[in-house]
Amino acid sequence: MEKLFKIPLVFLFIASCIGLFLRYQLISPVNGVVYSYVLHAHSHVMFLGWVFNVLILALTMEFAEIKGFKVLFWLLQFCVLGMLISFPLQGYGAFSITFSTLHTFTAFVFIIQFFRTIKTNSTLALTLAKAALLYFALSSMGPFFLGYLKANALDHLDLYRNSIYFYLHFQYNGFFLFGVLSLFLKLTEDSLSEKENRRATQASFILIASCLPTFFLSILWSGPAIIFNIIGFVSAFAQLIGLFIFIRPINRFLANAQGSRQEKLLFSISFSALILKSILQLMSAHPSIAVFANEFRSVVIAYLHLILLGGISLFLIAWLGRKRIIELQSSWAISLVLIGFIASEIMLVISPWNGTWFHIPVPVFGYLLFLFSVVLAFGIGLVISTTKYRSV
Repeated sequence: MEKLFKIPLVFLFIASCIGLFLRYQLISPVNGVVYSYVLHAHSHVMFLGWVFNVLILALTMEFAEIKGFKVLFWLLQFCVLGMLISFPLQGYGAFSITFSTLHTFTAFVFIIQFFRTIKTNSTLALTLAKAALLYFALSSMGPFFLGYLKANALDHLDLYRNSIYFYLHFQYNGFFLFGVLSLFLKLTEDSLSEKENRRATQASFILIASCLPTFFLSILWSGPAIIFNIIGFVSAFAQLIGLFIFIRPINRFLANAQGSRQEKLLFSISFSALILKSILQLMSAHPSIAVFANEFRSVVIAYLHLILLGGISLFLIAWLGRKRIIELQSSWAISLVLIGFIASEIMLVISPWNGTWFHIPVPVFGYLLFLFSVVLAFGIGLVISTTKYRSV
């Protein structure tokens, strides 16, 4: 099982290289390349090749020995490879949609098998794992509805964009978040006091319940009734409270963890990114901020990268180290990843004010963003190439 974790790490590097190519397209476009097609490949490989793969491997290893898992796993990899090849060539076309749909239905089989295997067990970590997988299933309704709208020439409607946000919301705030929290609690559940366990249980159910209504924050760009802002604000506030309740067990875990300094640093930045994400999510309930985020694509990208790279990916790399599945050998590699990530985030965030406050020439700004993306991709490649894998 542990050897299979090499595959998502390779997909992580591939996704980072595709992201680097997308940055290059913004400063020196390559003829014949359709940016949106490559972007689809980048997001699908990052979501399904990296995060999804790590989480299903981790959940299977921690909670359930699923019959026929390796067959399902390799079928899922075949689908990811199919999407990696077909999306840059045709975008959402016959082949890419086929591979994407096959991946979704195979994932459904995995989810059903997972629930069948663990139906007699009951722990908080497992409850969060179940929530993660259920939210993954819910998120899949977004792409299916997209296909319906596109097939009926309705892709000009607000519903089309909201369907994309539906998928993203329940991936980021559902599957990714609860998958990570499940693995964290699995690491710490034996060391939690009765009071801490009770508070963690309360926090978990607050987060699970508030995930659904916080979706309304994703549709504020279209200017719905103010009630959606209010519901989104209350739900985002509840999520922030839920995450804050986790701070004490997180701090105690970091203080008592036996792992390397690199692992502790990655865990710390990961949890900080998730807290910052919740604060920004709360702020986005304000109508003017929702409009601002909609007008500047760089802000949306910075927010998505904050969660996917800062909150989720750094945690998963640290978790792999903590479980001794991998041994992080190079502090330089980790440093490059963090420098590339943080610097890229800063560049994306200041982009709306460039020319007003910072006066960085547009070509220079593009080259700087590309440079920091090179640092990030090189750091990820170095992490993977200098990593030692546990042989079992």
